[in-house]
Amino acid sequence: MTANNRILHLFWVFFEKFGLVLLSVFSFLIYAKFLSPEQMGIGILLLAAVEFFAMFVIALVDNSIIRLNKITTQQDGCIFWGLLLVSLIISSLIYLGYLLYFNDNRILLVGFLAVCSLPFQISVRLHIVHMRLKRQFKKLAQRTIFGKILGMLAGIYLAVGGYGDFSIVVQTLVMAISSALMIFVLEPRRLPFDFDKKFIYEQLLVGVPSSIKAINVTLFMKGLVVLIETTLGTAAVGFYNFASRLVELPRTALTSALMGYANPVFSKRRNEGKSINTLFIDSTRFSILLIMPFFVGMSVMSESIIELLFSDKWAPSSLLLQGIAAVTSLNLFFLFLPSTLVALGKTKLGLKGQIFSSAIGLLFTALTVYEYGLIAIIFGLIVRTISSNIVNFYVLKKVLDITFFEFIKCFTTPITGAISIVVSIAISREILVVHSLLLETTIEVIIGMLAYLLSVFLMNKKVVKEFKIFLNS
Repeated sequence: MTANNRILHLFWVFFEKFGLVLLSVFSFLIYAKFLSPEQMGIGILLLAAVEFFAMFVIALVDNSIIRLNKITTQQDGCIFWGLLLVSLIISSLIYLGYLLYFNDNRILLVGFLAVCSLPFQISVRLHIVHMRLKRQFKKLAQRTIFGKILGMLAGIYLAVGGYGDFSIVVQTLVMAISSALMIFVLEPRRLPFDFDKKFIYEQLLVGVPSSIKAINVTLFMKGLVVLIETTLGTAAVGFYNFASRLVELPRTALTSALMGYANPVFSKRRNEGKSINTLFIDSTRFSILLIMPFFVGMSVMSESIIELLFSDKWAPSSLLLQGIAAVTSLNLFFLFLPSTLVALGKTKLGLKGQIFSSAIGLLFTALTVYEYGLIAIIFGLIVRTISSNIVNFYVLKKVLDITFFEFIKCFTTPITGAISIVVSIAISREILVVHSLLLETTIEVIIGMLAYLLSVFLMNKKVVKEFKIFLNS
């Protein structure tokens, strides 16, 4: 594949994810204006279990099926009907939980709509894997944007009309249905009703450990939602989700876009008998160089972002946003480790350590939440991140021949650049006196960007040339 083709594929991958983010940001602004923290908290709480299981099954399918050199028609049918059956069972169990926990008929109706989206999200995954293998990223981008627009319009209509928590859930449901229908049209497949127990077992052996790792952060985040609801109340869930959503929208877009492209590339390199050491190092180095300044900047500018774009009712989320964005930048170091493990067929490595990291993070949050309130979430995130990174490095050493100094060298330039962002903006705030918040924020963003670029080019003048060589390779 030529460099131009790689760039074109990457363009459509990122167009899909960032188009989704831009639309999500727009709808999020509307929800923040028309919904109260309590209404947003209920909507997010009802979607938490649905999104968790959807991500688990999606990661299972993506990480197991993508490794196969060829998928037969019988296997297609086995995967599709299996996914549909599993999604219906999970949906029923989630709604049963709602019936036991809530006694409000309105909330139960919203919860029913939430679980109805799960089968549409899961059953279509087989078709998406086939389209990725055929590199039909343009069609994938079109169906995602199409579904998001329809869902967003439905959600915004309900939010403006005063339907509160219905708007968030209906957006998810409409998007899931419309996206699924479009995929079935774009990628028609024969789906014979067949269940191959041996094939299913083989895919579960690979997919389950990998998917548990992939949703490790999500498991922690959804666990926090439940913890906050039971200790601090629904409004606190709204404040947490507000801050988390501002970080998760771009993070998910960036990481899922990179993973969607990296998984088949790493697996193909491995199937060709080539080493993936250099691929891992270069992918990590350049990805963090491009992504880290965004989250560091968001952390530094958190108070200005909320004050400029949102009303005072969301002000309690500013410190949370600062902490979550900062910790997220530290979670980027092992971005391509899952793709490496999938390619090598060693997805079980580090599984217990990752589960322990999430558990200890949740435990630490639970122990400190009554004293520190929402700030305890940041403490839990830090504990989970430190523990997770230790486990990830141990796993990395077991599967790749990479020294500690080779790995650390990937981060010296972006970390130095990140420090320059923080220092330059802090100095500008002491020196500049600007009475317009919009102008002040704009100036600080420009100063931070220039400081980062200057720092990067001072440390490595050949960085652009090296990036081009990486794309060509």
